[in-house]
Amino acid sequence: MRVGACLALVLALSAAGAPAALPRRVENGIVLSLPDGSILKLEVCAADIIRVVAARDPAFFSHLSLMRIPGTQAATPWDWEMAEGEGVLSTARLRAHVDLASGLVTFTDPGGHLLLAEKPGGRALTEATVQGQPTFHIRQQWVSPQDEALYGLGQQQLGLLNLRGYDLDLWQHNGTAVVPFLVSSRGYGILWDNASFTRFGDLTEPGPLAPEALFDAAGQPGGLTGSYFSDDHFGVLAATRRDRDIDFSASAGNGPGRARIHPALPRDGGVSVRWEGLVAPPITGDYIFQAFSNGGIRLWIDGALAMDHWRQGWLPWFDVARRRLESEKPHRLVLEWIADQGDPVLTLRWKPPVDRSATSLWSEVGEGIDYYFVYGPGLDAVVAGYRRLTGTAPMMPCWAFGLWQSRQRYKTAQESLAVAAGFRARGIPFDTVVQDWMYWREDTWGSHRFDPARFPDPAGWVRQLHDAYHARVVISVWGKFYPGTDNFTALEDGGLLYQRNLDEGLVDWLGHPYAFYDAFNRAGRRLFWSQVDRDLFRLGMDGWWLDATEPDLLPTPTLEGQRGYMNPTALGPGSRVLNAYSLVQSEGVYEGQRTAAPDQRVMILTRSAFAGQQRYAAATWSGDTTSTWTALRKQIAAGLGFSLSGIPYWTTDAGGFSVPARFSRRNPLPADVDEWRELNTRWFQFAAFCPIFRVHGESPNREMWEYGGEGSPAYAAQFKADRLRYRLLPYLYSLGGTVTAEAGTMYRP
Repeated sequence: MRVGACLALVLALSAAGAPAALPRRVENGIVLSLPDGSILKLEVCAADIIRVVAARDPAFFSHLSLMRIPGTQAATPWDWEMAEGEGVLSTARLRAHVDLASGLVTFTDPGGHLLLAEKPGGRALTEATVQGQPTFHIRQQWVSPQDEALYGLGQQQLGLLNLRGYDLDLWQHNGTAVVPFLVSSRGYGILWDNASFTRFGDLTEPGPLAPEALFDAAGQPGGLTGSYFSDDHFGVLAATRRDRDIDFSASAGNGPGRARIHPALPRDGGVSVRWEGLVAPPITGDYIFQAFSNGGIRLWIDGALAMDHWRQGWLPWFDVARRRLESEKPHRLVLEWIADQGDPVLTLRWKPPVDRSATSLWSEVGEGIDYYFVYGPGLDAVVAGYRRLTGTAPMMPCWAFGLWQSRQRYKTAQESLAVAAGFRARGIPFDTVVQDWMYWREDTWGSHRFDPARFPDPAGWVRQLHDAYHARVVISVWGKFYPGTDNFTALEDGGLLYQRNLDEGLVDWLGHPYAFYDAFNRAGRRLFWSQVDRDLFRLGMDGWWLDATEPDLLPTPTLEGQRGYMNPTALGPGSRVLNAYSLVQSEGVYEGQRTAAPDQRVMILTRSAFAGQQRYAAATWSGDTTSTWTALRKQIAAGLGFSLSGIPYWTTDAGGFSVPARFSRRNPLPADVDEWRELNTRWFQFAAFCPIFRVHGESPNREMWEYGGEGSPAYAAQFKADRLRYRLLPYLYSLGGTVTAEAGTMYRP
């Protein structure tokens, strides 16, 4: 740029109220001071990847990133030009336009076609204090046209593939895996480099359905008619009343257990409730209905079924439904709920219409905004850009693409040996036996040592599975430790345990105190691996099931519990690194095994995930789902969304993990037996086309001959699907090579 033109631009910007200092060109981009006191940097990472960073302190530009790998800066030619209050950073594939007065960034292709634009006023750094530390709440908004679809952000259990128009709270939970990579149907991705609690979408909380908008079954205002039944199938009516709000949760503060629902209900056993009436919305538009529940829930809006699911008592979670409501007329609501196990939980909330013209990401803790714009335009190319930033997915061992057989759990060595023998005797192809939890003595969680009464010769057991049955062994390992074990003592002596559980005397579902180790501490990861190596890897284990990698700190996890009990960490407050535990836990095991056995491929399975975790040979499964048709349906969207988030290897508990009582009772009804067999068979068929093919769940047993024997249709259908999987094995193994070499996806939308 000529000196005269440069001076003219400075004067023009000054007259417009913008800072007189021009953008400063640095080695890999440009830096611009903004009127609000923040500093903006655009960094060229590749011809199709540009990083956008905004902070008050430029030291943030080189902050520690857990997700991005060092050395991923490509030597990329780029240009910078300024004219008429705008600067344009250009590569061969992209243009980043910067409004020099506001710092607003817009991305176009070389032909000038709009790809993504930041929303005016949509960048915010708000001073805050979190866990006693000064920080910022950060938010970035982008303009989103109505025809745009948005995918990714990890794995949800809401049945949603296109996330546009919905709101998500992103924190690791059993069933929810947070990978902050958002992919657009317009051919780009946004990698949000932040590990704290993050929100996608509108920030206002759903609230109770306003009593003044509700009418009971008789048309009287003030609430819905609640009919309370003292059984779990709406058979014995115990009481009715008008309810202004539906909130039966521990936080509601209205008594324990079933007394919290209605005093006329029995203290034990199943209960059921039906609410009926009308809702008169204050304005016309799209309303989001949100339920948080365990047990069975069904919601009808104007006669159309909007929610239908069942969850185990110990793991309540959300269901959502979006419906357009007209303010000119009341709309009929019917809500049914069955509370059949555990402490009953149900809330029903809604969110009235809000402006949905922007895509928004907000995080609780950060010293600045840091995101990467990744251009495709093909979605495979978008995913490839994510992998260039966060790491290649190593090639999985060939056996990992075969059938994994598991139960909750094989209680003795002989049980799993008998299962392996059963597969081989019947000529059923399979590769892997999975040993789930509590192979140790009940009071020695974290010892990694087998109960000698049930596993008298662990090394011999592994050898027999290897040599006699040609099967691999994947074993469950947790970052959880009971006091009194040698491993606990070693970690505690090193200051490597989260102490709050111990300080408060918390006990798990077996009644024992426990603590998780700090996987953010490099010394903790090394000590953890050394214990696993000594007690398990040297026995010949082939793969690792890293369970509860959220981590599972509380009997009933909550957001506040996750960040409060995983605190402090070696990298600062738990709130700062909230979502990244699974990443560093996988890192420690991967690096440990690669050091111990550099010629052996690593295979890790985790219950949560974070951006970059694929570089540690980690697959993720969808958590403790339920054995229901609706859970099966939700897995399709969950896996596709996870795949588009950039991590290629995903799986599910074929058949669902937690089983409704009607399937598991001692003498089930014939209709329930038939449904159980078909549900498991259809889920098995679906699993045969997932990246990792895996059967797991609570009782009844899940081996394919357990569904009526070798002459049953279920057995024949599962056997056929299994043989098809093995016919596809050369293709799958080649596809795995493509995933490693070219960064493709396996579970393809």
